[in-house]
Amino acid sequence: MHWNKRAKVKKQSLQPSNVVAITHAQSIRALCVLLVIQAVVSYRRIPRILGLFNEKTPLALKWVPHFTFVINWTLRLGLGRLKQVKSIDKPWLAIVDHSIDMGPKKVLVVWRVAIETLSQTEKAIQLKDCECIGKIAEKVNGESISVGLEAIFNQTGRPEAIIKDCDRTLQKGVILWSEKQKITLPVIEDIGHVMANALKAPFEKTTVFKRFTAWINQGAKCLRQTELVFLTPPKPRSKGRFQSIS
Repeated sequence: MHWNKRAKVKKQSLQPSNVVAITHAQSIRALCVLLVIQAVVSYRRIPRILGLFNEKTPLALKWVPHFTFVINWTLRLGLGRLKQVKSIDKPWLAIVDHSIDMGPKKVLVVWRVAIETLSQTEKAIQLKDCECIGKIAEKVNGESISVGLEAIFNQTGRPEAIIKDCDRTLQKGVILWSEKQKITLPVIEDIGHVMANALKAPFEKTTVFKRFTAWINQGAKCLRQTELVFLTPPKPRSKGRFQSIS
């Protein structure tokens, strides 16, 4: 048993004397993945939670896996689900975006939403109305997005339109894919980014706006470490600043 200096958790080496039974290991694996998916627990916290169960409850786990194992198990589950995606007969829309980073990996997230579902619902769509048909990637640029979209749409069929934000990388990837397929597919920019860009153009470089943001920063510094800290304004965003203007 030795310490992982970066994670600050004990990493166990399975020696011949303490090999875990397969059925027990499978139960632990399932428990870890369920903690990630259903309880939304971070990967690094899962070994600590299981260790706490071992100390304070009669659970008596024979093996507490390292958090990197949990990452690999979760990724394998997601990859398995993506490989099972098939084409559908109903016309559908593709909502395209990128996930947050997970080490060197990102996911080109493509949500498939049937047009029939959009016409029947009178409120925002929910997870049950969508199906993820994304693709894991090691790098993100216009060419990789184009290749990813081609692989995804070859497996699932072609959407009626693509909905995305105004990210330049996504824009380039969609254009490259359209040129390669020699088709003109409707591309819809999401309303949030469109309105944010509309506000950004006239306001971002004005003297009044720069002075306003400077006042916010100065006011926040004066309120910190005081009894009025609860009045501290949110930290101004340097990227996507106009996304949450409300």
